[in-house]
Amino acid sequence: MKAIKLFTMAALATAVFASCSNDEDLTQSNYPQDNVVRVTTSVKDINTRAFHSTNTLDEFAFCIVNPQSTKFSYDNVKVTKEASTWTPASQMLWQNASQPVDIIAYAPYSKISRYEKMSNATNYPVYVKVQQEADTYESDFLVYKKKGFVPETDLKNGAVDITFTHALSLLNINIEFGNEFSKTTPLTSNPIKNINIGGSVDRGYADFTKNVISVTADAAREPVLITPVIGIFNAAANNDAHATVNYSAILIPQTIAQGFRVEFEMDSKIYVWTASESVTLESGKKHQLNLTVGKDVVKSGYISSEPWTEGTGGTLETE
Repeated sequence: MKAIKLFTMAALATAVFASCSNDEDLTQSNYPQDNVVRVTTSVKDINTRAFHSTNTLDEFAFCIVNPQSTKFSYDNVKVTKEASTWTPASQMLWQNASQPVDIIAYAPYSKISRYEKMSNATNYPVYVKVQQEADTYESDFLVYKKKGFVPETDLKNGAVDITFTHALSLLNINIEFGNEFSKTTPLTSNPIKNINIGGSVDRGYADFTKNVISVTADAAREPVLITPVIGIFNAAANNDAHATVNYSAILIPQTIAQGFRVEFEMDSKIYVWTASESVTLESGKKHQLNLTVGKDVVKSGYISSEPWTEGTGGTLETE
């Protein structure tokens, strides 16, 4: 993944440094020499078109919490990518090379006036869309936190190296069609319509004060139906082959005691797979649900997640 550096105009940096050079709070740092805060960014990729990647990230929020100086603390500064350059809404400076600070970043950027400081927010609302669409990234929520960051030792090439992680959960659904769908002619188009994921809530809250930023589901929220993004349909190569199709959705991390299901329409019939046990959707994890369906015949279904072991299973039922 290619890192993108945040640069500030040299003339502006020189001017700002000159104006602060007499300030006892600002100690000249050898790394970087002008004390300007710069960043590089990357995203730990999870394979779905609905998730951000390094190349699609175009803005984020940045916080520096300096326990010794409010002057050199920055809260919820918007950083925007312009062409190949990251530009902050306002310039940020390090106090010196040795002062430890806490760094918080999240994406997408949001300005919410209810918080005195975003870095202190314990109940920042996070939503996923109920109608998810490819290449929109609206349901993705990226986070980064580093406590005790020391510029002199932790900067890489003069910049804060931010590696965002996904705070929400990814559900991949892979559906395999029995070869009876290709009995007469190979199945060459997806027969599934109106697919939805049921049983999960669409809102949670992020706690920026935790060492590892987490999202907790809103327990008062009613479960909703979430429409996943369609992926690739693989046609049956011959009459004995099995066609497949996959879908993906971003979900709020949560444990669903009962009622987690996938439902869809096919050949004017409603198919429903319901988990027979509780399902836990973990933050930053990929969960795989594999379903096998037959024409008017129930086959099998199971859900698993990495790196945790294979989890709950169930049966696909025709109503």
